[in-house]
Amino acid sequence: MTEAVRVAIQYVFEELNLHRVMANYMPHNQRSGNLLKKLGFMVEGYARDYLLINGRWEDHIQTSLINYNWIFYYLWVSDCLDVAGCNVGNVAVFASNDWSVVSG
Repeated sequence: MTEAVRVAIQYVFEELNLHRVMANYMPHNQRSGNLLKKLGFMVEGYARDYLLINGRWEDHIQTSLINYNWIFYYLWVSDCLDVAGCNVGNVAVFASNDWSVVSG
């Protein structure tokens, strides 16, 4: 299981250029907690009554992993006129699979 999750994380960080991945687990599921810790996930908080599972609200521990090799892309609008949302302003910014336009 560890290797499968490691490969999935590598894919979303290197190929999809995501900045962060979040994972939540139930407090009594220490195997999941240990797996996430082994992969470098950091605990961010405790969410009370987070999900309704089998008719019962369950608490969850929230964790995340940051991609410290994340790349911030700048493109001139003329380079991406065929992309929705890139036809305004001078510079288009691509970050974590989301297009934003910066006027300049």
